[in-house]
Amino acid sequence: MGKSRASVLNMAVTLVWQLCTVVFGLVVPRYFLVGYGADIHGLTSTISNILSYVLLLNAGLLTASVQALYRPLSSKNQTEVNAVLNAVQKYYTKVGLAYLAATLLLSAVLPLFIAGGWTVSVLMLVMGMSNIFDSFLGARYRVLMQADQKYWLIGLLNILTLVVRGGVQLLLIRFHLPVVAVQLVPVGTTVAGCLALRALARRSYPRLDGTVPPDYRALNQRGAALVHQIAGVVVNNTDTILLSLFSGLASVSVYTVYQMVFTHLYSFVTSVFSTSTVAGFGHLLAGNAGREKVRKVYDLYEAAFYFVISCVLAACGVLIGPFIRLYTKGVQGAAYDDFGLVILFMTVAILNNARVPCGMMINAAGHYQKTQYRAVAEAVINLSVSLLLVGRLGIYGVLIGTVVSFLYRTTDIILYTNRHILGRSCWRSLRRVLWMVLTVGVVWKAAGGLLDRAVSGWAQWLGLGMVTFCGAAVFAAVLWLAAENRTCREAAALVIRRLKKISSS
Repeated sequence: MGKSRASVLNMAVTLVWQLCTVVFGLVVPRYFLVGYGADIHGLTSTISNILSYVLLLNAGLLTASVQALYRPLSSKNQTEVNAVLNAVQKYYTKVGLAYLAATLLLSAVLPLFIAGGWTVSVLMLVMGMSNIFDSFLGARYRVLMQADQKYWLIGLLNILTLVVRGGVQLLLIRFHLPVVAVQLVPVGTTVAGCLALRALARRSYPRLDGTVPPDYRALNQRGAALVHQIAGVVVNNTDTILLSLFSGLASVSVYTVYQMVFTHLYSFVTSVFSTSTVAGFGHLLAGNAGREKVRKVYDLYEAAFYFVISCVLAACGVLIGPFIRLYTKGVQGAAYDDFGLVILFMTVAILNNARVPCGMMINAAGHYQKTQYRAVAEAVINLSVSLLLVGRLGIYGVLIGTVVSFLYRTTDIILYTNRHILGRSCWRSLRRVLWMVLTVGVVWKAAGGLLDRAVSGWAQWLGLGMVTFCGAAVFAAVLWLAAENRTCREAAALVIRRLKKISSS
């Protein structure tokens, strides 16, 4: 399969997978929140964020492993592929054992700091088991398929396990079974998914050989990738821990409901436009393609990304307020409806998504070591400002810390990628970010009255969403045709050539 076809297939399957993830990721927590209350919801959210720190035990390993496979896969050097994969498996086995030890330790210690007794211990054990099984059973094969532009196979398997997991969890919540039983479901689907992935990989890659001596040198980028992942965990997961210490679990629940929406949005965007395409750009760079060709392909990719994310964020700005009111209707113990939080979370979303294209190029080029101290600076800024403000401003304080750090790092990523990887002026990328902000601002302002409109049900909300997204798409299309006329013509010509090629074959 050609690189272009593989990228398109990866994006298509990932799109479906992320749509399923968004649906189940919103529906299951909604029923969980109503069924078990704000405090239990806040407790499981806090444990999830603590486990994200445990995941630092494999920090940088996935990124470095995928990067290490680009060159041998491009040159079809099967011996080197096996050597890298065997090194990857050795590392993941050690990580799995470390996961197990850390989870057992935390399950014993955590009840001393968070009220809940044995429930906290058992939940920590259960919620940590999925990562342990994944390290032992499936990680190696996931690395191989992702690096070989077969992310679509992983996506199909993920769709199946997601539907099964979500359906069973909803059934257990419906009959109000203990919360531990609900959290056991992901463990079972993780084991089944890993076994299926292993069988699929063995069939797709019959020349895998576990006897080839592992090449640990191929993973020498892991240290720099580790720094990036630690910084990312600090930036993305510290807020709920600070809130649980300074504001209480109800405050964590409010934050988590908003964060859930924007996390799914960001995961959707990065999976479709970054994770599913980074291998294609990685092979392009590893194959010594000329910088001009890389720039041309990236330019079309970047323009398409900013157009799509403009429409998505514009609709999100209008819909998030009514969504929160509907989603938390009937939930007691916390005040969820807060327009100030909408403003702050939208600002975070704009800054976070604006870095996706350039961040993807940094990953594809493997510039982890060259940018690691910039990632550390972002984490330091985020944590410092959040600690300074959380005591006085609560959720507002930690969000302001995120905005300040994202403003720095997003600008830095755009400048670095254009100067050091693409070898061009950064103005083109910055201009597209401005078009994105303008689209979001104009649509949000034009549809601002809808934020105050009483949306009585989900059908009305969906109708509002469709109208808003279509309006945003029309406005964005007019703006981008005027501002990016040459790029739009190149994209149209590319599509026409591909259609002619398909029709003639």
